[in-house]
Amino acid sequence: MRARQLEVFIAVMRAGTVTAAARMLNISQPALSQILLHTEDELGFTLFERVKGRLRPTPDALEIFADAERLSAGLEGLRRKTTDLRLGRAGLVRVAASPPPAMAILPRAFTSFRAQHPGILLRSHMAPIAAIVDMLRAGDASLGVALDDRLPPDIEAEVIG
Repeated sequence: MRARQLEVFIAVMRAGTVTAAARMLNISQPALSQILLHTEDELGFTLFERVKGRLRPTPDALEIFADAERLSAGLEGLRRKTTDLRLGRAGLVRVAASPPPAMAILPRAFTSFRAQHPGILLRSHMAPIAAIVDMLRAGDASLGVALDDRLPPDIEAEVIG
C-alpha cells in the first residue's frame, strides 16, 4: 500500500463516505473512488461494503485500521523530520575538541547553541589535534576546536575569540 492509498483508506474510515473523504483530502470523488478500488485490487480483498450510499468497513478493514493510522503517523513524523533537517532545525553536530577548549569553551557554547537550536543534537569528543584532523577528514566530526593554528592546508580553520 502506497502512502496515498493509505491516506485515502484512513480518510474513508474516518469520514464514512467517499464524498466527505474526498473533501477532506481536497481531491475529486471519482479520483478517490479510483484510488480506493485500485487499493482493494492490489490488496486482494474488499475494504468497504457499499450500504445505502455509505461505506461500511469490512472486518479486514477494521483489522488493519490501527496499523494504518500508526504507519500514517510515522510517515508524517518522517516528513516533519526531513523538513526540519532541510531547514536546519534538526540534525546532529559532532564536535571534536582538544582538552583545553573542550573543558573551557564547549560547555557554555553548547548551552547557548541548544537554547537557540533545540532540535539539533550536539555530541562532543575530546581528542588530540592529530585525531581531530583525522576525524574531520573521515567525516566523524562536523567541526573541530583546538588551540593550535598549525593545521594541514586541507582543513579549513577560523580563529574564534
